[in-house]
Amino acid sequence: MSKTRVLTGMIAAGAIGLGALLGAAPAQASPIGYLNYLGASGYPVYDTEAALRAGYTICIDLNTHNGVETAARIYNTYDDVLSMDQAYTMLFASVQELCPWHNHTDEVYAS
Repeated sequence: MSKTRVLTGMIAAGAIGLGALLGAAPAQASPIGYLNYLGASGYPVYDTEAALRAGYTICIDLNTHNGVETAARIYNTYDDVLSMDQAYTMLFASVQELCPWHNHTDEVYAS
């Protein structure tokens, strides 16, 4: 076997290993991403601390409730200022940016 083939095989194996390693890395929470997501969705954030507290509360609620229940709880908490669609936007922003480990859409589409 030539040195070139061995080297090429080692590089390919290293790339596959690196890809698997990167693919297995847990998603990271991003408070700035959450605030940007809300802003891009038409919800300007005037109180950063309150917005983040609400987002992390959603993450905690998802530990014991499903997304539909959590969206309803958001709506019931903020029904004087949020529509149900807006409650879902807060839920999606939280899952996408603050607690991505609660994102199970890949499991839904896999079945």
